[in-house]
Amino acid sequence: MPRNLVLIIFCLALWQCRQEPVEKHDTVLTTGQQAIIRDYNSTEKYLNKPADSLEVFANSLFKRAGKQPPVYRALSQIVLGITYARQSKYQLGYKHFENALALAKSVKNDSLKARALSGIGAYYTNVGDYPKALETLLVALGIYEQIDDVKGLVTVNGLIGIVYMQKNDPALAKEHLLRALEQGKNIRHKLSYLTAAHTLANVYGISGDYAKALEVDEKALEICDSAGQTGIKNSFLDNKANCFLYMGKLDSAAYYFNECLQIDMASGNPKFMADTY
Repeated sequence: MPRNLVLIIFCLALWQCRQEPVEKHDTVLTTGQQAIIRDYNSTEKYLNKPADSLEVFANSLFKRAGKQPPVYRALSQIVLGITYARQSKYQLGYKHFENALALAKSVKNDSLKARALSGIGAYYTNVGDYPKALETLLVALGIYEQIDDVKGLVTVNGLIGIVYMQKNDPALAKEHLLRALEQGKNIRHKLSYLTAAHTLANVYGISGDYAKALEVDEKALEICDSAGQTGIKNSFLDNKANCFLYMGKLDSAAYYFNECLQIDMASGNPKFMADTY
């Protein structure tokens, strides 16, 4: 399994659809509601910090959203979902994604509904229930098609690709991942596109096609550098290191593992540092 797989899945479930959770007719927002949306959209910065930092943030958001309308409570439930998923408390994370889904349905907010379903589909992926994962993600995919959300389509096709990768079905994995990259060709700097590329490189690597894996990694690293996407950059460096390791090019593998370690140390993430060591 790729070193950042769980983190990436739930990061996508949160942010890689339109960041417009409030329907357009809700134009007058209170100061508290504006703060909740602003904080929700800034949650990504906590992903490379220790897990307890995200939990403190999520609980604060949950308390502030408690007396707000359903949309804002749903946002806080999604953040709690990713928080517990990151701690490998998958069942607890699932509960919060289900809560978010119920709230989204109550106000007929399709964007939030699809986000919650993406989180639920990712939960089923992580616990190995691939039929349920595919069933749930296909519903989310249908919603994103209806509302013409390109980032959502890229996200969910990427998630479906992960399911097929873990099912050891590289052909279907590549089909969905290549579709995601085609759909996202105009948003290559976004995390949704880069995550699909990361998974595609893994599929090529698992299949023994190291040349294609390295080609995808190299192109993605160029995008990461130009777009300032340092959070996922080490995933591609890790891919390259593992490719060289399995190719028997140990000096090159050591070089890229060390590059990963430098990023992990800079971010202060002990789990990723341990993985690299």
